[in-house]
Amino acid sequence: MSKEIKLVIVRVLVAILHQGKPYQPDQLVEFAEHDVVVFKKNGSVDDNKAAIEYCKKELGAEVITHISLEDELAAAEESMDKADSGTASATSSTEGK
Repeated sequence: MSKEIKLVIVRVLVAILHQGKPYQPDQLVEFAEHDVVVFKKNGSVDDNKAAIEYCKKELGAEVITHISLEDELAAAEESMDKADSGTASATSSTEGK
């Protein structure tokens, strides 16, 4: 079972490259909370509700969810496990016929 990761929406303040994915100023990105802590320390993002609302209402920005490579791999593995268990139960129900 995978551990739930809390996501936080932030306004990007300076161009950043995170895990190979580029983000530009005034984009709204949903990052894992532990990443936001680091970005806030170095002044790269702002999680203030007013800043986020400004980007949504005045700039028309839409929220982008950052998905890390580790999360993508975990989701793929979980999907494969579900597919494998579905195939196994379908096979066992048709074997006796």
